[in-house]
Amino acid sequence: MNALFTMNIRRAFTEDLEGLAKIEKEYPEYPAWGLMGLKAEFENKHSVTLVAEEDGGARGFINFWILPPSIQLNGIVVSREYRRNKIASELMSKMLEYAKKNSCLGIDLEVNIKNEAAISFYNKMDFKKVGQRLKFYNGKDDAILMKRQIKR
Repeated sequence: MNALFTMNIRRAFTEDLEGLAKIEKEYPEYPAWGLMGLKAEFENKHSVTLVAEEDGGARGFINFWILPPSIQLNGIVVSREYRRNKIASELMSKMLEYAKKNSCLGIDLEVNIKNEAAISFYNKMDFKKVGQRLKFYNGKDDAILMKRQIKR
C-alpha cells in the first residue's frame, strides 16, 4: 500500500452510487447490480453497503445482508487500479465487525467458478467450499457456495 494512501471505510450514501456502479463496470465479465440494483439495496432493511474511500473517491465496496444467525455476502469489488492494497481485506474485516455485533455465526456466499482471484481471496479469508450450484450464473457458469464460521 502506498504510504500516502489513507483509506476510510464507511456506510455508503446515495451520493456514492454512481462511483460504485463505475467500479462494477471495470469487471464486465462478472454480473453487476448497476445503479438501480445498488440503489435498491438502500431500501432493503437487511442490507449494508460499505465503501472504501480515499480523497473522497470510492475505491471499493462490499454489500452484505445481515440475516442472523448468518450474513449473506453479496459482493465485494475493488477498483482495478487499487487492487492489492488490502482494500478487500479491510472491507471484509469491517463486515466481520457487523457480524459479531449482530451475533452472527457464519458468512455465506456464492462465487462464479471461473472467478479464480475471488476464490483465492475467499480461501485466504478462511471460507470453505460447502456446495455448488450448477449453471447459476447466466444459465452457464456454476457457482461455488462457500461459508466462513465466525469465532466468538
